[in-house]
Amino acid sequence: MLYEQINIRKSFLIAIVVLCNTIYTYANTYYINSNAGNDNNNGTSKATPWKSLGALKYISLVPGDSVLLAKGQQFEGTIHLENIHGLTVKKIYIGGYAADRSTAKPKLDAGNFLYGIYLKNCSNIIVESIEITAVQPILDTAILKTIPMRCGVLVELTEEKQLAAIELKHLSVHDVYLMPKGYVRTAAETKTANGTQGYGWGIRVINSAKAGKLSYINVENNEIYNVSHTGLKFTAPIHGIQYVIVKDNIVHHTGGPGIQMSGVDDAHVHHNKVSYSGATNDSRNWARGSGMWTWSCNNILVEYNNFEHANGPGDSAGVHIDYNCKDVVIQYNFSANNAGGFAKY
Repeated sequence: MLYEQINIRKSFLIAIVVLCNTIYTYANTYYINSNAGNDNNNGTSKATPWKSLGALKYISLVPGDSVLLAKGQQFEGTIHLENIHGLTVKKIYIGGYAADRSTAKPKLDAGNFLYGIYLKNCSNIIVESIEITAVQPILDTAILKTIPMRCGVLVELTEEKQLAAIELKHLSVHDVYLMPKGYVRTAAETKTANGTQGYGWGIRVINSAKAGKLSYINVENNEIYNVSHTGLKFTAPIHGIQYVIVKDNIVHHTGGPGIQMSGVDDAHVHHNKVSYSGATNDSRNWARGSGMWTWSCNNILVEYNNFEHANGPGDSAGVHIDYNCKDVVIQYNFSANNAGGFAKY
């Protein structure tokens, strides 16, 4: 009996060792170099990089994997990850690498895609130090009829799951538009509650699953500007997103609010600089929005932020605490030159 127990324990330990080795052995770093790469390469070294983002569709990322874009280079397309999961101690990383002497962030232009980076039903992923734009308008009439949203970065939960740990850091998200340059919003559209037409958004985090939950979302040290609607927006059913940190971001010249939260619990929003929300510098903008706006949120601490130059015919305060909010605390912020005043309740 004792001998059998020892064997069982040995088998259990061997299984753990095999599992650990599997997790650690098979993590790869994939390199993409638009100047010197080739999609027929294996992509697993600086000497054999891929050329395009399209090569990613042929692999399935596992915990510990990294996808690195060459710094100073431009890439057209989208990074679309679906049902990809890292681990708490082995997150999946998307960022840049030094292919030459350039220290500039790699630039991702969404081209004909709706999103620059799309993380759908994913967890334990870090996206860092990439410049993201979506300048080219969407002209497909079939797509436009659905009144789509265009996003520099979209994090979305569509399944009845509990997923966690998405980090978006040191990104530059700008010039995200759905419509062609010269498109004009009407005054009636600007006066609608949240816009009724298609727009471009900076970073969006959405939980569209009624029983699902997104947790531990960290958005820090990003710059978001020149988008036709909201710079940074969280959307969920009540209690659908929790444990959020938004810090040290610079958000300016957004057609809608700078930062907006709906259905968020337990968030700390601090040391951000938000200016020119509701901006009118582009005719495609919604042209209305507060520096920050909360709706159906609980336990939100907003402190040490700057909110300046909010514009619009309605609301457009430094901070707007709207319907069904509880324990939203605003303290130690600087607010100036906002059309709707310092705060609206």
